[in-house]
Amino acid sequence: MYQCFVSKTATPPSASSIGTTLGYYSPTYDYLVVRIDQINKYSGTLSHELGHFFSLPHTFRGWDFEPWDQATHGTTVTALSPGGVPNERVNGGMGFNCTGTSEANRGGDRICDTPPDYNFGFGWTGCSEFTTVVNDPAGVRIDPQENNMMGYFIGCASYIFTDDQSALKVADYNSSRRNYLRTYRRTPNTNTISTAPNLVFPINQELVDPYNDITLRWDPVPNAGFYVVELSRSSSMDVDYKVYTTKNPFLRLTNLLSNRPDYRWRVTPYNEAYFDVVSSPIQRFKTGIVNSVSQIEEISYMDIVPNPTSLGDNIEIWMNNLANFQGNISILNAAGVKVFEKANQSFNKGDDKISIPSDKMAKGLYFLNINTTEGIITKKLILQ
Repeated sequence: MYQCFVSKTATPPSASSIGTTLGYYSPTYDYLVVRIDQINKYSGTLSHELGHFFSLPHTFRGWDFEPWDQATHGTTVTALSPGGVPNERVNGGMGFNCTGTSEANRGGDRICDTPPDYNFGFGWTGCSEFTTVVNDPAGVRIDPQENNMMGYFIGCASYIFTDDQSALKVADYNSSRRNYLRTYRRTPNTNTISTAPNLVFPINQELVDPYNDITLRWDPVPNAGFYVVELSRSSSMDVDYKVYTTKNPFLRLTNLLSNRPDYRWRVTPYNEAYFDVVSSPIQRFKTGIVNSVSQIEEISYMDIVPNPTSLGDNIEIWMNNLANFQGNISILNAAGVKVFEKANQSFNKGDDKISIPSDKMAKGLYFLNINTTEGIITKKLILQ
């Protein structure tokens, strides 16, 4: 399941919470995050968050951010919870044993076979029986279900989902919005990631042009299925901070600012089992003032690998093309003198690679051009 991430921390990006967050579900983006120290046979955190993933609310809905407190809420609670949700009652249409009552008219979690719970587990000692006298709005004493998976009582020997909760999870799984879960057939990649990415370009405060068409590149990491690329204009990675994800060991950027000396970037590999384990050191680069405006419609991606290239090695042009086409390849030195030309080169649809010998060139800066009747694409090349 791509929507489940296990990480060192589980801090919601923009939500208030009480206590220490061990895991959370984002209904906006439909994913859940669980701390890695919660993945064990003693913790119910993952099952709890999966309950949220499959549409279940807390048993104490309405008391999520303000647990019951006698001094604040009294022995008998009012009709509404601190969150504005009608309080679930022991009997009647507003909660427990509410069969026949429309869901819209039910209180609390709106599930009929879960007894009322006003977040009694928060601050309670373990999973022992809740013995404090608390009454629902009708004055009936509450007996919460301490071992319910969607409550906050901790340390229970085993936890349960009620029949109605289980039925709701099944209904959510079978709904149209979960079609991808029922049709997705892929064995998760759980192989260990232990190697930090080696950043290739740009590094060491290298100047890159054109500034609005830059391809960040790094060496592939064994067992990585995806990469998180972080970009910022400060050493603390908090100014103009951007995050990208990709399956490839490269990332094309077309939205950078010109003439900036302070861009920094790093890469973190991950797969379905390993996330935020090893990251590359932060590297720094500068952007120039050259603006890339020419493009060839058939080319979706183009780069020179490696760059810089060692003199004597082949210059490799890696491409991905939307269609077959023909064009001319030329290489000019820094003085504008053409040192290589290949006319009527055939380019193939899909992934394509063109090799050019460099043994007759000298070390230095060059510009490699591919041009057709539609336009020209220029890439800087360094031979060293």
